Amino acid sequence: MMKTRFPFRLLAGIFGVLLLVFLIRRAGLAGLRESIAALGWRLSLVIALGGVGHVVKTWAWRLTLLDDKREVSFARILALRLASEAVGQLGFLGQMFGENLRVLLLSSTIPLASGIASVTLDRAFFILSGVVVSAAGLIAVLVACPLPHALSLCAGLSISIFLGVILVAGLAVRRRWPVVSGTAGILGRMRFLRAWTERQRPLIHLVEQRLLNFYHRTPGAFWGSFVLNLASHGVAIFEVYLIVHLLGAKITFVAALAIEALTKTINIVGLFNPGNIGTYEGGNMLIAKMFGLTAAAGLTLGLARRSEEHTSELQSLRHL
Repeated sequence: MMKTRFPFRLLAGIFGVLLLVFLIRRAGLAGLRESIAALGWRLSLVIALGGVGHVVKTWAWRLTLLDDKREVSFARILALRLASEAVGQLGFLGQMFGENLRVLLLSSTIPLASGIASVTLDRAFFILSGVVVSAAGLIAVLVACPLPHALSLCAGLSISIFLGVILVAGLAVRRRWPVVSGTAGILGRMRFLRAWTERQRPLIHLVEQRLLNFYHRTPGAFWGSFVLNLASHGVAIFEVYLIVHLLGAKITFVAALAIEALTKTINIVGLFNPGNIGTYEGGNMLIAKMFGLTAAAGLTLGLARRSEEHTSELQSLRHL
């Protein structure tokens, strides 16, 4: 399986690089230089704002550790999160490895079950809060940016799916549905996974109990972590708003929300294209065009946000 995936991902990466070169030519070097010059030293403001977002996300993760958070410093947790996100740039497998890396590096200071539960909760909260923001953003798209009938139907369908995910997640938590052990039971029916699931059954049940108890026994930490994850998405929305204004264009905060929601949809492509190279920048150019921005401004928006992410992630490696 890995042998077949590697050539595919290599080709996707090469295609992404070629696409990025094409997009730069399409936007025009002169216009791109002008947009980048408009940011100038103020790009440091964007990087600083991105750092605030990472701190907020780290704070949200720290709440899921409950009493075990006393065993790990905030700086250490921040470095682990940023390192995990850096590895996650490699796509779906990178994200899986990044989450496992967090658990592995935490296991030297806190119990394994606590580490697995906290990382699982942190990822779940980030995804679910992202779904909430995406649903709100798509509604904003329908309000702020008239779309063709077909695209309006797609947006409406996506909103319905997002709201369904939120509803199911809420019911699962409220009614203590055994999602983890149930999934493990299904996997255990496969012959090549049966022995592994049997060995891990005690750990699986322990982790599941910690997950289910998090809401029912510590509602303050539960809602605190979820609200902080929502706040981190709010920082990302303000980041879009700030960059566009620094480029000399004017958009409302609702439009920035819509741009961020559409950007999150683009990021799904990153699961298949390592680093989301080319596709991320191209998506930003298309989105920018929807809101009356130039191709150069859209490309600069994508490059500025990418530079902020990579700057923070590289800084994290110094603390590992």
